[in-house]
Amino acid sequence: MPSPIDICNQALAHIGDRRITRLDEDAQVTDALVRFCSEFYEQAKQEVLAAHRWTFAKKASVLTREGSPVVFGFSYSHVLPVDMVRFMTLVQGEVASGGTEPTVFNYKVDKFKIVGDKVWSDQKELGLIYVANVNDPDEWTPHFRACVSRLLASYLAGSIADDPNEIQRQKDIYERIDLPNAQFYDAVQDNSNENSDLTTRKAGSPLLAAHKEDLTNDIFQT
Repeated sequence: MPSPIDICNQALAHIGDRRITRLDEDAQVTDALVRFCSEFYEQAKQEVLAAHRWTFAKKASVLTREGSPVVFGFSYSHVLPVDMVRFMTLVQGEVASGGTEPTVFNYKVDKFKIVGDKVWSDQKELGLIYVANVNDPDEWTPHFRACVSRLLASYLAGSIADDPNEIQRQKDIYERIDLPNAQFYDAVQDNSNENSDLTTRKAGSPLLAAHKEDLTNDIFQT
């Protein structure tokens, strides 16, 4: 199973450096290469997570309402999930007759404000779909792992090689090749409209419509 060490070694291979075998604190003290990998790994991972609505990282959560009222034009304040990396869709909740917990989430909420780790709105019950901070590389897609290792390589190139050209080269590969490919294949496997034909799915997805490859409907068969 892929591990953070594997991702770091892929990044190091991109810039032609040696492999590492540990990421623990003791190894960071004695090995500068390990220290740099540990320092930039989390940043690279979270940056790539925030770059797209990754299907493997999507989560839904019923938000906890705070007791104190909001006085800045909204009625309620809810606490955002601690593992949220990217805010996606906020929906209104309803409590069934005789119940105490929200069980129905039907309508998208358009009027709200995010303030720190809170979201203010006029809805008493809220649900949220968001991109979560998925830590285990074994839960990532292969294309996502490629993105993290490439972006990490651009960070490591600055600390290890101190070569602006290599930093830019790795960043360009990430932005022009790895990230667009990962976003595209993630959009392909998204379960939205999964039984629609290619024309229908392109019409509903700017990412699919913009992709230059001549795809056939066979790609979307399950």
